[in-house]
Amino acid sequence: MVVANKTIIKKMMSELQEALANESNPSKVSDHISNVRLLCDVMLEDKSDEQGNTSETITDSEMKAMIGDTKPQPTSFRHSVIDDDEDANGDSIFDF
Repeated sequence: MVVANKTIIKKMMSELQEALANESNPSKVSDHISNVRLLCDVMLEDKSDEQGNTSETITDSEMKAMIGDTKPQPTSFRHSVIDDDEDANGDSIFDF
């Protein structure tokens, strides 16, 4: 749902007028100013989305920065023998 900037600005003006009307109550003024800030953030976020990255592609350098080096590292397996028990011969519970 897209809201026109003119509609948002009118709502900001309405909130500012409410803040002025309730200037004797700091709590209400603060609430109305917070609403104006939120509306400003909505407008600025919308503008940055329009100007921001319109491309969904990821460059090689971005991919490397996100997941690091993707070269598979050689693995080494070690086999340990336990001398304490004549029936056990490894780290796994499945080693018999």
